[in-house]
Amino acid sequence: MRSPASTQRAGVALSGDSMRAIFAVFLLLHGLAHLIGFLVPWRLVPGSAAALPAPTSRLLGGHLILNDASARTLGVLWLAAGMTFAIVAIAWWREQPWSGGALVIVVLASMVLTAVWWPAARIGLALNAGILMALAGSLYLTYLKDIAIARSAAVTASVVAQTSAGPMEYATTGEGEPVLSVHGTGGGWDQGLAAASGLSPLGYHVIAPSRFGYLRTPMPQENSAAAKADAF
Repeated sequence: MRSPASTQRAGVALSGDSMRAIFAVFLLLHGLAHLIGFLVPWRLVPGSAAALPAPTSRLLGGHLILNDASARTLGVLWLAAGMTFAIVAIAWWREQPWSGGALVIVVLASMVLTAVWWPAARIGLALNAGILMALAGSLYLTYLKDIAIARSAAVTASVVAQTSAGPMEYATTGEGEPVLSVHGTGGGWDQGLAAASGLSPLGYHVIAPSRFGYLRTPMPQENSAAAKADAF
């Protein structure tokens, strides 16, 4: 029988998978919409001849006029963007690590195409802007999640000892001859363990404290180098 906590985690995972699948379908549909930019210049849909004054194509609100050959070349770019959207949508759904960067590139390329075909493609331009905003929001939420995990690990993987200088946080790894690994600026015991990660397999007992004022080690009134050495 599943515990309430495991059921809740499964529900969260399912929700995340569902959102990823929905976003992938949206990207796929957006790619299919790009086919319009290919079919119309190539006169492959009913009414396309009336949609673009033959043999020219008016872009940028009519400020740029392409001949028929140039319009078809632009249409090929729309086709390429649509196919790329389909590939990236599948990669995004399968959680390929390169899908995020590829999506940003194809969205920016699509924004150029929709801006050129203004105002006919103004909806596509708005959709591209929405995709970029959704990506930015997703990255921010991922950042918050990673920070929460890191903070939780920083609290649960270390202990606090009472020293002559007051409380001092530390963590250890390995067995054998003791080695003190003191971190630099911008870290804590975790940075100390990372710096000496190659020693524990060689038979050393790595002890990594958090210096005064870092993580769970408070800043004492006497914080000189001598006081730190005494605490260590």
